[in-house]
Amino acid sequence: MGEIQRKFVLRVYKLPSLFRKGRDSSRSPSPAYAIDDSNEEPDDFVDLGEFVAQYEGPSSSSSFGMYHIAQVSPASPTCLSAVIFYHANVPKRALGQLIRFSFTITSDEVILTGASMTEFGLGTDSSAQLAQVGSFGRRAVWLEHNWETQQNRLMKLAFDPRAGTLVRGMLLPLDLSLPFTLDMCHSLAFDEVTGRVCLGMYNGDLYILDFV
Repeated sequence: MGEIQRKFVLRVYKLPSLFRKGRDSSRSPSPAYAIDDSNEEPDDFVDLGEFVAQYEGPSSSSSFGMYHIAQVSPASPTCLSAVIFYHANVPKRALGQLIRFSFTITSDEVILTGASMTEFGLGTDSSAQLAQVGSFGRRAVWLEHNWETQQNRLMKLAFDPRAGTLVRGMLLPLDLSLPFTLDMCHSLAFDEVTGRVCLGMYNGDLYILDFV
């Protein structure tokens, strides 16, 4: 997923045979990422070849020029989602977007069945970090850093596909007593189905939070 001529584009590739090298048909398939690199140099790379499908996402209505694709979800059999953050020249303004692709997969092709883009705002004088989004695009989490107070907040985003509405809010209240501070967090992992969030700290500690 990336941008071509100011449009977000999703490209689909068929994994080359190198990714399937050494498979025994009588055994369970090995993971697609299990590459036999015993005879390859460390700097070698795999050419994915020509893409088998390309789809354009919905155009953004934002006039913000600076952006980054913060996170693309793992692909499910039917969906792929991404979170994008924009940064304006005006320091107090920042914008996020949730992009959702829906498709069906057959043995011969990948067919796009829908695409949507929904915008949401960030906090004043804030920027987003460590974003995570589920493949269905119904939940996302990220750390939001305030440049005035130098505080981090753990934020959540909930999307209702039927109503087409987004709800953004804090996942952890600032006054909650915890055995860690979000300033020490350097990585996030997120399960969209259960709502479970794992926070990795700079000192090596891991904390798993379950939200109901």
